[in-house]
Amino acid sequence: GKIGSPASLKMLEDAADTVKCDQNILDALAVLRSTAALDAGTGEPPETGQETRQETGNAESDRAVSALLKQLESKQVKERFEAVCSLGEMGSAVVPRVVETLETQDHDLPINALRLLGRIRSNLAAEETTAFLNREKRSPGVTFAAYEALNVCANIHSAAPLVWGVDSPLTHVRMSAVGLLDRNFTDVVFAELQNRIESGSKTRHLLVQAIIDSKCTKIIEAFLGSDSFSYVASNHLAKRATPEALKPFIRIAGKRGMTAREKKYREMLEDREQHNRSVAIVVSCLPTVRNLYETILFSAGYLPRVFSSSQDAFEAMAGSTPGLVLCDLFLDGITGFDLAGEIRHLYRQKELSVVVSTRQKDFTGPRMKALCRESGINGIIEFPGTITQIELSADE
Repeated sequence: GKIGSPASLKMLEDAADTVKCDQNILDALAVLRSTAALDAGTGEPPETGQETRQETGNAESDRAVSALLKQLESKQVKERFEAVCSLGEMGSAVVPRVVETLETQDHDLPINALRLLGRIRSNLAAEETTAFLNREKRSPGVTFAAYEALNVCANIHSAAPLVWGVDSPLTHVRMSAVGLLDRNFTDVVFAELQNRIESGSKTRHLLVQAIIDSKCTKIIEAFLGSDSFSYVASNHLAKRATPEALKPFIRIAGKRGMTAREKKYREMLEDREQHNRSVAIVVSCLPTVRNLYETILFSAGYLPRVFSSSQDAFEAMAGSTPGLVLCDLFLDGITGFDLAGEIRHLYRQKELSVVVSTRQKDFTGPRMKALCRESGINGIIEFPGTITQIELSADE
């Protein structure tokens, strides 16, 4: 067919949808897709009036995006949250503008920009986040935000270049990294993890704990037959693993016919579920935040119930009174302050403590106390909070 026609474009698209697609095809396809002047394959440029209207619309859109990016730096919780929601709804079109805000000395702005890239969940957002993460060493808060953005994105092209995150001395970064590797598990990732687990290094137990606490089913299944992995995992499973973290081991051992192991894991689970524990509800859109606080709260004697949906969490606490609610500041369509307001229609502050966790330094400290009182929140802690910080805030 004629070059640039819909038929030729369709042929290129079909060719590009193969594993071994030539780079020349990808380049040609990109050029054809970017030729916006083609009008349904006729080769005719758009009318002048249409062009003018498009330029005006683009200018207005740019101004709207600029205003929202500025609002992303607001010192008001509601304004900043509204900017996150509005920009997220614009999709991939705003990714280049959001990426521009990443290289800044401000603590909160890159964290929220990465939150946005994760929220958009496009291939472009994933590519830009990966490139940003690998360009140079970042602060722990920004590194974690980038890994979590990728954790909620669609599958990334390759997780192998991001394996280095599992070597972090910080638990939350390590857990986020193994979670990403589990979602994008390949032979290369397996080999990288195998080298670390079987190395005999003193830090390998931290890696295995992160795999267990993050419930990395693919990684666990790949390594369950490994003596090194099983040896390192056994102590954590016997003493500290949450009931939910034990369940993948039960499923995999059962599927593989490892009867003795399955029985041992079931006995551990039954023992942990028998204790009379106060329920703690954890609400977060981010998988690592949920997994980390689940582990911390279980170790402190609570029975954690984790939710990604604020509505599901609210319905659960409406059915029976929990001992504690721990939620993120920014949730799915509402803030932690909004959720606390709804909870206060059910329970007074003395009846149920609500603690908010945030990665944003602008919304921690003494200046937030008045807002906490107005919203019925007992306290705000900076992520990742310790059990001492959580319980002290709950008592306020």
